Amino acid sequence: MKTTLKQVEIDRTVDNDDIEKALRLYGEPLRWAVVRANEKKFTVEAVFIE
Repeated sequence: MKTTLKQVEIDRTVDNDDIEKALRLYGEPLRWAVVRANEKKFTVEAVFIE
């Protein structure tokens, strides 16, 4: 199992399911955290399983 760490920008939301759904575009998220936020976007750092 190979894992990668990426920072991606997604639309801002408070629903965890919506965040995980947006992250699935980049792979299967194992862990994630919001590291930066502005009015419309979140920057999320996530570990993905390849």
